[in-house]
Amino acid sequence: MNTKKKDNIIVSIIITVLLFSAILGLIWLYSPDAFKHVKEMRFNDWGDFLGGTFGTVALFWLILGYMLQKQELQQNTEALKLQAEELKNTVEEYRHMVEVNNQQFLLYKKELDILNSPNLIIDLTYSYHYDQEHMLSLVELHINIKNVGGEAQNIKIKIKNVDGECEIGNLK
Repeated sequence: MNTKKKDNIIVSIIITVLLFSAILGLIWLYSPDAFKHVKEMRFNDWGDFLGGTFGTVALFWLILGYMLQKQELQQNTEALKLQAEELKNTVEEYRHMVEVNNQQFLLYKKELDILNSPNLIIDLTYSYHYDQEHMLSLVELHINIKNVGGEAQNIKIKIKNVDGECEIGNLK
């Protein structure tokens, strides 16, 4: 319980005691001998007396309860506004985090695509021989293909020479 609420309750109790004192004081002031006849009062008179006395105090406490409840509702409203603002900030932060995660995912995917794409290293060497007996020039071509990346499929090797094209075949 906060200090302001405790202070309100203490003030209310003091006011209640003052109300009862004022009622009893007014009864004694207007009818000093009324307290002498308490034993002679009928139940109907007791009901009227207690109803009048406690009705005033009950009305005071009803108004006080309404005011305290109003204060509580104002505090709750402020707390809900703060929570809504905090929730809004949290949603914005999550949106930012999702955007960063999407960017990281796209970078990761791009790196993965690069790693999984074929990376062919071709080493080409040749040697030249002249056969004097047959009077032919011979060229030996050595091709070494090495894949250091992802899987390569449907590789075709074509060699063009003076007489036309020669297809070696499909490699997988």
